[in-house]
Amino acid sequence: MLATCLVLAMLGRPAAPARGAKPEEDPEPKNGVSFKIAYMHTFNRARPSQDPDAEAPSDDDMGGFVLAYERVVLPEWLAVEFAKPFYFGVGRFDSPFEATLELFHRWRFVEPFLGVGLTFNVRVFGGEREEIEGERNNLSFGIVTTPGLRFWVAKRWSLELEGSYAYIPLGTVVEHELALALGPAFAF
Repeated sequence: MLATCLVLAMLGRPAAPARGAKPEEDPEPKNGVSFKIAYMHTFNRARPSQDPDAEAPSDDDMGGFVLAYERVVLPEWLAVEFAKPFYFGVGRFDSPFEATLELFHRWRFVEPFLGVGLTFNVRVFGGEREEIEGERNNLSFGIVTTPGLRFWVAKRWSLELEGSYAYIPLGTVVEHELALALGPAFAF
């Protein structure tokens, strides 16, 4: 019985490093996932080529959340992020998809980043808003920039604060979207 316990204890123990060998360091995580609570404000402006007296759709305030996946391409330099926000407003639901390239660098516990990429958005209108817009669904494409900060609280956990600006040309207007998001991120 004692021999069995010793064998099991030895099997569960990691192998000792060879003499003179340096202990292996835990590699830096290359992947990350995050969940953020978000707020977005949209405002529409008529295109300069359109009738300046034409009325643009109203501005919107929307709340929701963002799910994101990030992959480090070049350590301490470049990452690619795929984000899926969900925004809910009065008579409107937005479900964009964003793909951005992020430049970043980590200093001790703070990691600033700046992302630039593409966004496409599926908007769903309901009720009176559907009548005002003249359609139930709308698909649009645009560009997005995302500056932000990560505050590292542990080797794999951080708190992420992110802003974003999206420029989305629509039929007769250009929609500008400003958003803020805050939430935890896990690196693996």
